[in-house]
Amino acid sequence: MFQSISIRYLAGIGTRLLIVGFVVVSTGCVPATGELLASSTDVSLPSQLRAFPQQAPVEGERARMTALAWGQITLIDECLRLTDPYNVEDTGHLIIWPADHEARDESGVLVIYDGAGQRVGQVGDKVFMGGGEDDRIEPITETVFGLQEATPAECPGPYWVMGNIEPNKWPTPAP
Repeated sequence: MFQSISIRYLAGIGTRLLIVGFVVVSTGCVPATGELLASSTDVSLPSQLRAFPQQAPVEGERARMTALAWGQITLIDECLRLTDPYNVEDTGHLIIWPADHEARDESGVLVIYDGAGQRVGQVGDKVFMGGGEDDRIEPITETVFGLQEATPAECPGPYWVMGNIEPNKWPTPAP
């Protein structure tokens, strides 16, 4: 089952790993007015996507949550989610992408690129993702995570606010 890690026992090692997600909020990290910025709907989205929710751009280094999640980038109801690839009933977490990321349709496959133009994943990829969880289901309408726009009602939570992504690094199940 897809999980974000808060406290997880590492079998065979006998230690406990504590990963604490946190956000550093400082001046300039979120819009001061509390209003949402220009939305990702202002740019052309691939036709397969209802929305591509993103964090607002910031000057300098952006604050990141530091929890870890793993799963598969999945398109469900025109929304990109991080799901458990071994549980077909899992609806996963709606991914809130960094401001400089974009989705492109490449021959019918949704591919994600970072701000440097590097491919970081595509629908179907199994990935490790840094970031943090917001477990509410209703749309996020405030700028608590520095969102560019409210999340659409058709793409309910829970949410994964992405910090970084490590594509194509998936553990092989033990025999």
